[in-house]
Amino acid sequence: MKLFSIILLFAFNSIQSQNFEGELIYTAKMDGYVIYKSDTLKFKDLKDKMIQKGEYFDSLNIKINDLGYVKKINNGKNETVILNFNKKKKYIITENELTVDDLNFRNIYNRQLGADYSHNEIIELTQNDTIIKFNNTEIKANRITVKKKYSKEIYLISHDFLKLPVKRNILISEDNQIYDKEVEDLIGSNLILKYTMTTTLLGYMIVDIELSKIEQKEIPISYFEIPKHIEDKELKKINKDSERFKFYKIVN
Repeated sequence: MKLFSIILLFAFNSIQSQNFEGELIYTAKMDGYVIYKSDTLKFKDLKDKMIQKGEYFDSLNIKINDLGYVKKINNGKNETVILNFNKKKKYIITENELTVDDLNFRNIYNRQLGADYSHNEIIELTQNDTIIKFNNTEIKANRITVKKKYSKEIYLISHDFLKLPVKRNILISEDNQIYDKEVEDLIGSNLILKYTMTTTLLGYMIVDIELSKIEQKEIPISYFEIPKHIEDKELKKINKDSERFKFYKIVN
């Protein structure tokens, strides 16, 4: 099985079982269809709609160190996600705006958001050890299989190849899906080599995200600088709520 290529093969022994600092590049493939109002929306049309919403991407570039990670998502929106591990804050930066998500004040696991996510409950969770071989180098891996009512997810994670500086599923967005704490606990700080998800909730969809390149190098702190000129949506909301509170006190 062709899993991934690595550009620093000579550094295998030096990064084994150490906290990793450097750059990870993942490639993504998506295919499928959805059934919409008795019509079948083929993947070409579905892809166009996903691109418009910023949900489609074909690659992820992740720079990570002890401070946090910077994730550039090739989704047509020129979107960058910066997650600061110490402050527990996530910044989503596009050309036009900055959104701040303070992870200190909410539970990112199993969020309901007023909707019914019962179909997202785990029905079966299994794991088994396996060996990945590439370029005459064997890597111990763990295959995690997650079955739900309408979906199946498979994570292939490294066992002792290298450790990330945080126990976190770095591939999954916090915005539009429910987290599985049980899965993230199993992933821990291990590197995700491959992620596959199939769902039949609204038709059929398959997503494959695969590590294609890894480079150990120093990540300058400048990558984590937040643009000052972009409007902070969270700050705007706080100011608006503050003004409403002042008005409420005046009229009452």
